[in-house]
Amino acid sequence: MKNKGWAPVSTHGSVAYIITILFLIVLPFAYVHNLPIEKASARTPTPTLSPAFDSKEQESKETPTPTPILDLRSYVLDQFPIDERAAIDDLVMKESSWDQYAVNPMSGACGLFQSINCDYSLDDVIEQTEWGLNYIQQRYGNGWNALRFWYRNGWY
Repeated sequence: MKNKGWAPVSTHGSVAYIITILFLIVLPFAYVHNLPIEKASARTPTPTLSPAFDSKEQESKETPTPTPILDLRSYVLDQFPIDERAAIDDLVMKESSWDQYAVNPMSGACGLFQSINCDYSLDDVIEQTEWGLNYIQQRYGNGWNALRFWYRNGWY
C-alpha cells in the first residue's frame, strides 16, 4: 500500500512509539520497584557506609554506633504484617509524609506515627516503629482499622 503522506505506515521508530514505550514500560517499572522519581527532601539524612576499623578501635568505643537504615520506608513496613503494609504506608504518608523528624506545630505530635507526647527520639527510627506498631495494635487491632478511623476523623 502506498503512503499518501498523511499517516505513517509504521509506528516503529516514530516519536509517538518511543513516548508510548516510555509511559507503558519504563515508568511503571520505576514505580513498582520504588525507584527515585523526584528529589529527596533536604531534611532526609543521606546514609553513609561506616569506615573500616580495627578491633582495638572497636573495643575503645563505649556505645556502639547504630547501623544506618538505608531504606526507611521498607524497614518500617517490614515490621508490620504483610497484609497491613499498604494501610500502614498510606497512614504514615498522611501523618508525616514519611519524615521521621516531622512535628505538628499545632499539637506537638512528632515522628513518623505522630505520637502526641513525642514518646520517642526523632533520630531513632527503630523506636518510632516499635511505638507505632504497639499503638496501632493496642488501639485499633490492625493497620486497616487505624486507616479507616483516620479517613473518618482526619487523625488516628
